[in-house]
Amino acid sequence: MDPQHFDRIARAMPVLQGADPELLREFKQAAFYARIPSGRDIFAEGDRIDAIALLISGVVRVYKIGETGPRRGEGGTLRGQPAQVAA
Repeated sequence: MDPQHFDRIARAMPVLQGADPELLREFKQAAFYARIPSGRDIFAEGDRIDAIALLISGVVRVYKIGETGPRRGEGGTLRGQPAQVAA
């Protein structure tokens, strides 16, 4: 990840602002920047997750597929404010 993107992420994540230098080094090595097209799922229920997704800009809708189709989850629509969502 280039330094400009990492600095932007670090400013948005308080946990990184006072983090141990080793944690920051590992985070920088593992992090990558990706543009996700509109309407594409980032994670789906049942996925084995080995990463976290940090939204830098845009909108995320959190939903669950039920018997009657998609329904919004507790997160609803996330827009412009820091939030942590588990679905």
